[in-house]
Amino acid sequence: MLLTLLACAEEPNNLPPALVTSTYADGVTIEIPLVGTDVEVTASDPEGDPIAFTWSVGGMNSSGTTTENTSSTTSSYALTGEGLDGLTLSCSISDGAEATELSWPLVYTGE
Repeated sequence: MLLTLLACAEEPNNLPPALVTSTYADGVTIEIPLVGTDVEVTASDPEGDPIAFTWSVGGMNSSGTTTENTSSTTSSYALTGEGLDGLTLSCSISDGAEATELSWPLVYTGE
């Protein structure tokens, strides 16, 4: 009788994308002046997986601008208008398996 054993390589645990830089620290209130402001987030994935950014304001998905390079990806979102006062801006950074979540309360100052 011939018994063959197959070695199965374990899949390494996938890590979520890592935040590289952000215009504002997670959870900090963003004050929106009359001319508006931009929020920019740069992230990379430890395994080199492609990453996607999902922006939302007040729980509703919205689109930002995303730029990719070899080591990291940057996405930005332009905030304008008093209609954002009291809402929350959120950004989800996903590699398709894991995600990193950021959010910022918004206050319109009009100054």
